[in-house]
Parts: sequence; C-alpha cells; structure tokens
Amino acid sequence: RITVSGSQICPDIKSNEIAVEVEDSVRITLEGENKLCPGQNVELKAITEGTPLSIIWDDVTENGQIATDKKSIFVKPSVTTKYQVSATAKYCPTATDTQTVYVDFVPTFNLSISTDSICEGEEITVSTDFPYETSLVWEQAAINSNTFSALTTGSQTLILSPQKSTKYKVTAFTESGCPAGNKTTTINVDAKVNVNLADTSICYGESTYLQSSPFNTSYKYQWATTPNFSEIDYEGNRILVNPKETTTYYLRATNGLCKEEKSTTVTVAPLPTITSYEYVGYHSIAFNANGGTGSYEYNFGSGFTTSNVFEKIHYSTTYTIRIKDELGCMDDTTLTTPTYHIIVPDFFTPDGDGTNDVWKISNLDKFEVFTVQIFDRFGKQLYQYNDPTMSWDGTYNGNEMPSTDYWYIINIEEIDRQY
Repeated sequence: RITVSGSQICPDIKSNEIAVEVEDSVRITLEGENKLCPGQNVELKAITEGTPLSIIWDDVTENGQIATDKKSIFVKPSVTTKYQVSATAKYCPTATDTQTVYVDFVPTFNLSISTDSICEGEEITVSTDFPYETSLVWEQAAINSNTFSALTTGSQTLILSPQKSTKYKVTAFTESGCPAGNKTTTINVDAKVNVNLADTSICYGESTYLQSSPFNTSYKYQWATTPNFSEIDYEGNRILVNPKETTTYYLRATNGLCKEEKSTTVTVAPLPTITSYEYVGYHSIAFNANGGTGSYEYNFGSGFTTSNVFEKIHYSTTYTIRIKDELGCMDDTTLTTPTYHIIVPDFFTPDGDGTNDVWKISNLDKFEVFTVQIFDRFGKQLYQYNDPTMSWDGTYNGNEMPSTDYWYIINIEEIDRQY
C-alpha cells in the first residue's frame, strides 16, 4: 500500500493494498531401473521439490503423454524407450527430467543334434547357435520324466554318450542375464531288452495291472494268452486283466532287433461268503462262513473283528455285513432284521383276580433303550420304567388310583419313535 501525506488541512491519501505472491521454484528428478528384460515392467518415480501444479508423464519415443498427476508409474516397454516427466508451476518455469529404459535384445536360437537315435555306447553331438556361449546352461532328464538335473554350462557344443534314452535341455541367457528361453531334444538309445515279470494273486472279481519292470519307452510290448503269440491281445507295457480263473499271460518286448519273452501267472483266489446266520439272544446274531483262504474277519459297521457275533443289533434295520479272509478277499451280505411292533393294551383291571391285573406292553424286550411314562388327566406323572419286565399295577405311591382314563408316552430310542 502507498500513503501520500496531506497538509494540515488535507488528509493523507492511501492506495489499495497489493499482494505479491512469491512461488518456490519446482524441481523434479526421475528415478527407476534403466535396464529391463523383455516382458518386464519397471516403476518410474518422480522426486519433486516445491509444489508443482501438475505432473505430466510422456513416452518420448513413440506414445506421447501417458499419465498425469502421479508421483510414480509402471511401464512395460517392448523396446528401448525414453521417458520424460514434467512438473508445472503457477508462475515458475516447468521442470523436466528424462530417463531412457533399455530393453535387452534377446536373440532366437536353435538346438541341433547329429542324429536322434544311437546304440548304447555310441557318441552323439548336440549343439546350439546361441551367440552368448558362457550363458548357456545344459540339463538332462530321463525320457519319461520332466525333472531335469544339471549337466554342464558355458558350451555351445556337447559330445555325449548316453547309456539310455535321454532328454537334453539347453537354457540360454543374454549377457545381461535376460532369459532367452530353452530348447529340448530327445536322444533314443537302443539297448539290450530287459524284461522282468512277477506272478501275482487277486480275489475273484478283481482286476490287476500287469507290467514289465523296468519300463522302457523304446520297447514295443505285446501281450498274449498263448506262448506262441498267435494272437496279440494287447500292445503296451501295462495291461489291465480281470481273469475269472487262474491264467498265464505272455509278454514279448522288442527294441529294434532285440527281443525277449516272459510269462506271468495270475492266481484267482475264491471269495469268502457268509452261508448262514442265527440269532443268539434278542440282540445278537452269529454268522457262519465258507470259502476263501484261512481264517475270517467280520465288519459289522465299526471295523473288522475276528468275532463272528454281531452284538447290540437293532430291529427293523438293514445292515451290510462284510467278511474278509487272510488274503484280504472280501464279500458283502445284506441283512434286514425283523420288525417288531409294540402292543399297548387299551385297559386293565387291577382287581386281584389274576386276569389283566397289570398294564403291560408287549415286545418292549425287543428294544434296548426305551422309557415308558404314565400320567393322569392333569399331566402328573404317576409311573415311569425302562425295564421290559416291568408293568404298572394302577397305584401311585402305594395308593390305588381311581378307574378312569390315563395317558402314556413311550419313547424308543433306537428307532427314534414316540408313541
């Protein structure tokens, strides 16, 4: 504000107030990795000083403006790219910084072999044209496996003499360590045929796999049920069979001109079976069995036991009984226990004449857990029992009850029913 002093007569004159805004200058610095492998991304960070109005990101190489008002961005360039970040101010000049992100060049390459098949003991040459020899990693694996183990590093050409069919893999990296991929090849080695078969036993009705040991993918396997192989039943190392009687199977394995024939016998064991059963008391059943091999074990629903007596059965229930012999052969039998209905008398006459003197429910002895409750018309419980030999004589605390209607509740736990 400007003030002009007046005279003794005229007053001072003051101008309007004028505000002068002083802005701090802005600065910006770009930080982030400047070397990438193809397919990687990198975070670029803008470090600012002052208070910029806006932050503008530009792909200087090809895309122009790519983001605004962000302190950092992630970029995934496919080629070497120059990025610029600008910080604008209200009055002060715009601050900028640039950074070039270099994307490593990854050359393509090939893997070649002198031949894909050799005999055991011969040599084979495996080579690659990848230019960075020191960055090569060689691995090997069995023909039927994808688990590779280290072989050697830093060589474009290998001279190998595998003793069995093998897969070889070379993995390449650039001088900067970027992965260039891998190549895999397979060397087939013809070797002497080696076939081993073992006899086996199964239970009647079961299936089993037959196969030679060791397994070799270079072999051709043929199975027959006649020793002269007049009819080939199956081709392949592993065969699923389900003979109904003891049977001999024959295997022919060939590897080039090499051949070997072996046989194996599958013995079919008969199943044990439950032939009869009888009730032993009200809640137990004894089972008789025949067939199978050796002694038996029984499973009544809670694991195998050597006892042939099924205890604590429930009536009106279907059970699956499993029997097993010493070879593990098993057979199942389904058993449904009888259904018993309780018989509740409508009345009784406790007059001491020996007829209908007590109120007794029939067939309660067929159930292991139950309760019987008797009430008067006001809901007062007069009597309760859970013994099938018990009954009600029409008294309460030793006093005879009047002749009238009474109510009962019968709960039978094992069949989850209330009468």
